[in-house]
Amino acid sequence: MLRLTDRAHEICRRFLQPGDIAIDATVGNGHDTLFLAETVGPEGRVYGFDVQAAALEQARQKLGPEYSSRVTLFHNSHVEMNQLIDSEHRGHIKVVMFNLGYLPGGNKEITTHTESTLRAIEAACELLHPAGLISVTAYPGHEAGQHETGAVADFFRDCEADGWCLEIIEAVAESETAPRLFLLSGQGGS
Repeated sequence: MLRLTDRAHEICRRFLQPGDIAIDATVGNGHDTLFLAETVGPEGRVYGFDVQAAALEQARQKLGPEYSSRVTLFHNSHVEMNQLIDSEHRGHIKVVMFNLGYLPGGNKEITTHTESTLRAIEAACELLHPAGLISVTAYPGHEAGQHETGAVADFFRDCEADGWCLEIIEAVAESETAPRLFLLSGQGGS
């Protein structure tokens, strides 16, 4: 059985072509950033956001010289993506990935927060191509993560009511604490 993060990559790959633009809204250890950089190819562009300098340094090392030229990393909150992404890319972002929680191997006190996560997802919706995808991996295994996961689910259900396509994949069926993968595809999506 695939891990949810691997499943997210598999699904995101269907939405990306060489030359596309993508966002890693929570760079973390750089796995999603590297995946996106590989998938969009040398003509594509990836933007990454993280509030921790250590996360960005890990991502730079993971990217190496081969992929770093197609990636722009911001030492900023994902809430600021609307202000930091070039205006000509608005409406052209094919995939935005979020992997919520804390930096694996890092300070577990520094986590994503419900309010900023929802604001960042809203910004992602504004930047997204009509046939694009927002992927959010959420971890409700602790109280703050449970609140954040519930708020993301509510936000996406509201989007679904507005004509977006929503899919939710659970790591373990019917487990309240199992990680969840939320997939919201644009109103012109597949």
